[in-house]
Amino acid sequence: MVALELLIIICSEFYIAELYIKYINILTYATLTIMWMGCDALKKRDRKLLVGTGLLVFATNAYAVLTRILTDKEEGLVLVSVMGNDLMLRNFKRSLFLNITVLLAGGLVHMISDQRCERCMYVLVHPKKKHSITDEDQQSTAHTRRQILLGEKILLCAAVLYLFVFARGVMKKKQPLAAWEITLGVVSCVTAIGGLVLLFRRNVSTVGLRASVLQVEVINVMCFLVLHMIVNVMIAEFFRNYLNTFTYIISVLCFITFNNLHYIKRSYFLGLSILFALNNVYNIFSRVILSTDEGIVLGEILGHPIYARSVKRSIYLNIFLLTLDKIIILVKDKKMKVNLFKTASCYQMTLDIRPHHARENVRVLQPRQRKKSLAAETAIAIAHPGNVIDQI
Repeated sequence: MVALELLIIICSEFYIAELYIKYINILTYATLTIMWMGCDALKKRDRKLLVGTGLLVFATNAYAVLTRILTDKEEGLVLVSVMGNDLMLRNFKRSLFLNITVLLAGGLVHMISDQRCERCMYVLVHPKKKHSITDEDQQSTAHTRRQILLGEKILLCAAVLYLFVFARGVMKKKQPLAAWEITLGVVSCVTAIGGLVLLFRRNVSTVGLRASVLQVEVINVMCFLVLHMIVNVMIAEFFRNYLNTFTYIISVLCFITFNNLHYIKRSYFLGLSILFALNNVYNIFSRVILSTDEGIVLGEILGHPIYARSVKRSIYLNIFLLTLDKIIILVKDKKMKVNLFKTASCYQMTLDIRPHHARENVRVLQPRQRKKSLAAETAIAIAHPGNVIDQI
């Protein structure tokens, strides 16, 4: 993903570059970023050198983002015009640099926390779920599944109602919804909450949920979600804007938490995940091709306006890219045994969660344990020969 974004940045820079120094700058930046990501392939690594290089790459990306917010760099340059809407180079590159910064930050956190420099930064493993259902839960399995089935149906009805209200809002564009449409939207939100209560009641794994929430990618998604809520509240004109904000928050939280449910249909979870991804794609392209949030200014920083259109496009793009690999894993995982949001960095020598010396210890200890068990059986046979004769 980072390599694709780097290629897009290089092409856009070559498309509008006027000075020779700009070609050198962008090629140097791309080379440094690729070298940092390729450090997982090195057999011998110096932790101080890797941390210093990672901080340099992170600072370079942060500088590229901040210069397109606080200064007039690339101000007024148009990358492309689509259906009469200009896609500004400044906003486009700021979104890409921000996403690269977020993706590289995860690897930098893994490197800083790895004191022995034994683990990979970007080769991650999704461990399988641990079944933590007790005997009491097994006795109430039939009742729980009826409850979950009812919750799924209620949530599906709420989604259909909201899609109808959303389609009406898209057709009316900048006109407010009618009273009955607003009422229908509120009913869909309340119904969705009721369905979620039935889905989560005695059906969620608190251990898996706690482990997922502490992951770097989930923290990044939650930060973008809070920023999305703040921006939408600042620019809200109609009541449907609040409805859209609330439903989007619910959809993100559902996508994160549904993987930690004990019982849920794969087709149901997969359908909601694909719908969530399509919603992000629509929100991105509506702020590229369509005139959504055109001309709305959130504020000014050092005299430079911050447009809601570019900020929300960056938010949706980052959330989409951070959750895209999870949807791909869900499509491949036919039995839903993989924990989507819980990841563990692999050891470089084994490409596994266990280090190489742990595997060697297992191989050495197995014959010793077998010898001890044979010796114990021999001692028992000598001490109690009658039991051996009875067994024969």
